[in-house]
Amino acid sequence: MANSIETDSSTSAVSHDQDARAFYNNSRSHSLGQRNESKIFHMRNFNNWIKSTLINDYLERIRNEQSERSNKIHVFDMGCGKGGDQLKWHVGRVNYVTFADLAENSVKECEQRYRERQKYCNYKANFFPLDCTEELIRDKMDASEPCFDLVSTQFVLHYSFDKLKSADRFLRNAAEFLRVGGYFIGTTVNSCELVERCRNSPGQSISNDVFSVTFDASVDLSKKSNESIPLFGAKYHFTLDKVVDCPEYLVYFPLLEKLAKQHGLKYVERQTFKEYFDANQGTQESRCLLEKMKALEYYERPTDNPHQQRRPPIDHTRYTHAEKYINDANIQHPNSVRSCRTLSKEEWDMASLYIIFAFQKTHHVKYDDFQQSNSKSSMTRSKRLMNTKRQTVRRKPTYLSVSLNVNTNTKGGQVLAVGENGMTQLGLKSSIDQRKNPQPVLIPEPILQIAAGPLHTVCLTNQNNIYTFGCNDEHALGRQDDNNDEDDDDHGNIDPFGEVDLSQIMNEDDEKIIQIVAGDSHTLILSNIGKVYGSSNGVYGLVCKRKMAQCPVEISLPEKIVKIASGNDFVLLLSETGQVYSCGNGETGQLGRLNRYVSEDGRRGGIERLITPAPILYNRSSIKEKKLFFEDIFTGAHHYFLKVQGQSYILAGGLNNFHQIGLSSTESIFFPVHIPSLDGYKWKKFAGGLHHTIGLTVDGKVYAMGRCHEGQLGIEGLTTHLDKPTLIPNIPKAVDIACGNHVSFIIDEKGKVYSFGTGTSLQHGHGEDDVKTPRLMSSKYMDIKKIANITVGAQHTIFLTKE
Repeated sequence: MANSIETDSSTSAVSHDQDARAFYNNSRSHSLGQRNESKIFHMRNFNNWIKSTLINDYLERIRNEQSERSNKIHVFDMGCGKGGDQLKWHVGRVNYVTFADLAENSVKECEQRYRERQKYCNYKANFFPLDCTEELIRDKMDASEPCFDLVSTQFVLHYSFDKLKSADRFLRNAAEFLRVGGYFIGTTVNSCELVERCRNSPGQSISNDVFSVTFDASVDLSKKSNESIPLFGAKYHFTLDKVVDCPEYLVYFPLLEKLAKQHGLKYVERQTFKEYFDANQGTQESRCLLEKMKALEYYERPTDNPHQQRRPPIDHTRYTHAEKYINDANIQHPNSVRSCRTLSKEEWDMASLYIIFAFQKTHHVKYDDFQQSNSKSSMTRSKRLMNTKRQTVRRKPTYLSVSLNVNTNTKGGQVLAVGENGMTQLGLKSSIDQRKNPQPVLIPEPILQIAAGPLHTVCLTNQNNIYTFGCNDEHALGRQDDNNDEDDDDHGNIDPFGEVDLSQIMNEDDEKIIQIVAGDSHTLILSNIGKVYGSSNGVYGLVCKRKMAQCPVEISLPEKIVKIASGNDFVLLLSETGQVYSCGNGETGQLGRLNRYVSEDGRRGGIERLITPAPILYNRSSIKEKKLFFEDIFTGAHHYFLKVQGQSYILAGGLNNFHQIGLSSTESIFFPVHIPSLDGYKWKKFAGGLHHTIGLTVDGKVYAMGRCHEGQLGIEGLTTHLDKPTLIPNIPKAVDIACGNHVSFIIDEKGKVYSFGTGTSLQHGHGEDDVKTPRLMSSKYMDIKKIANITVGAQHTIFLTKE
């Protein structure tokens, strides 16, 4: 064949995907009876045996080579048709299968079959109509990192070689989300064998009772040299016993190897069906599978005695090869062999036109989404493709100035605390177990900001100092806790708060703290020059890998940060250019950039993959814009919300087991998606607890969604959880909101606070009873003070007054 890629055949005005899509969308499924009566019944079963053996072989390789993936194998069934390989994935004990095909009707039938079999199918699945020669699977999936362990494309590849662009896109889809070490396997036509057969036949055509192949007139096979055959667009028409009637294209295997290499795929093997059968049919397991699948037909040598005939009479002229095999076997031992298993000659002629192939992913390739590939090729692109390259238009960044919604009184205010004090998280002496009503915390400087982790509290003073108090088991306080000396008789009477020393990391003359946040065993600080500092151990060591950052250390970030938001065990960071970075624990999707298979421990990327801040990757479905930029971020305990710059919609992700992000499903969302139920509102802020969310609009209304059992939604009479924002009635115009695990707070225009939810930890200020609707907080200090901000821990609540 030609050695250059310059010569796409341009004689076909209709693209392959139109031909193939039209055929397979209009094809009808055949009944079991019809399939059993087909001339190719055994050949189809034989092909299925080849596929089953190939699939099982490579699933076993994956388990042997990557033992950690044994029970988490994710398969991409690329060109799945109507789901003919579904049972193979069940037998292969895979964990997840992504099915995709260009024929929408086929995908629908594939999904219907899966639903019917779901009771005994041991894997989960998703389904996408996808033209793999034009579209990208990355635009369909909720994933941003390679997640496939095996990509299987059975009898599909030859549809993609109508032109370079189609083949290149097909291979990108096969490789882009395949893990390093994973395999790309398939079956396709043996082009060299097909060319040789048709070249020696009249009209460049071969046929029998089972199939026919006729090359397009634009493909000249008359020359002994293959130079006249184009590498792409070498079209032939293929029919197979009324099952297939569709144009296909030659796949020159050396070219396939070169293209695959550009996508990080290394050649592993290529065998004809006969070679593969001979190599694999000898084992007991293979023979049992051949028998079970009825992959070979029983053939019995003809006899003159009809009573000795075990099968109905057949046309023996179709089995001369089988008779020769029996005769050869009987030369040494006459009449010892009377039967064998085989296919008819016509079926063998067809099956021998196919090959199996396999490639292994060796490395990741970076792609430019606006071009075919960034990788340099030793082969020349066609002039037509070169002339139609798109140029990437880079957006000039807009630098953000984000309102942090903190106390605007630069003189500072007073801190009040309520709830449990078992870890001195109220800032009160350890001899005090709890407080039912908010009490002052006697910090020596006026306070500008407050933040609460589950068991500790952080305060920023108007002197640019930070005071912390509460649990310091994992150094969330960012300082040595001198108050935990159990041998000190006066321990219970010592004030638990202390100042954090920032002199070693900050230039206090030029650098000012503009925000503090806290979570489960971590504290983070944002300065006015966009730097972030933190102290923690956390789940993995949020700041340092498996180390306790006893004092604040700088967190390395690629650009200036303008806002931080913290959940229980994860952090979001908003940059000045509108990017959102995340780090921490991702088990329930809260990082927004890793799929469920790598979110637990980072897999091959290790813990660094989790704790190193990296950009979130949003799901593009239902989003028209090519690139989104964000203007605000909000977090709950294990979920989050992203406000899109210049748009009216909200993205969200993370834990959704009680609909807390506003979706009707209860699946965790691993990549932020557009939340339709939040459309039509002008959102100012979201606050989230463990299983619920309340949202504040710019006109002062508050809406709730999520778990309803403890009264944290503030709506009386609820018996079911809310999967969309529902107005909380009978409250004044609100200016701020806050949430704890199962409690909620609203601040009105007058600085008064309404609280509701569980009373277990006394943190709503109304005693031990659950409060189902917003109730005005009233006490000695709450009656005379205006509240500017509220932060809520697991068992305590901190208020900041406005002086």
